[in-house]
Amino acid sequence: LVDVVLDEAGDSASTLPLISHALVETWARREANALTLDAFRSAGGVAGAIAQSADALYEQSLDSAQQDVARRLFLRLVTPGEGTTDTRRPMPLVELDRHVDPEAVRAVVDRFVAARLLSVSETRVEIAHEALIGGWPRLADWIETERDNLKTQRRIGQAAHDWDERDRDPDLLWRGAPLASTEAWV
Repeated sequence: LVDVVLDEAGDSASTLPLISHALVETWARREANALTLDAFRSAGGVAGAIAQSADALYEQSLDSAQQDVARRLFLRLVTPGEGTTDTRRPMPLVELDRHVDPEAVRAVVDRFVAARLLSVSETRVEIAHEALIGGWPRLADWIETERDNLKTQRRIGQAAHDWDERDRDPDLLWRGAPLASTEAWV
């Protein structure tokens, strides 16, 4: 088992969260108190355990409305890269309460936290491991499909934040082409 884990992990430090997740999932499938190669492979191995856990939770534990909440939530927890890799974006917990159904969002968050795929502090929620972004094909597909929309949303959000931080200065409000393109996007 150790040789297989080391072989699959390679020599990159970035695989440590994947190894950790794979071993936790292997432990959940252990035989008595022994970690086995079969349990490790059943968990998905280093590369597949995190995706297998996320997909199992998404497909088997969430109804269609909760799946939609999960998709929207995860997209809000990612910053799409521009010529760089996509990264996780911590989100203030107060943003969860701005959702149409905050209780539904909290229930989805709680399920992904219990599966160690999201982490929550007193003030924010975020993807637990950057490895989930590239390691969960479903999430990668969502990001790719929504990449342009995510960039536009981030641009609008940053402009709104800047406007609010500068005492809502009317001179910072968009006009002309930036406003027209945003209205067309909406």
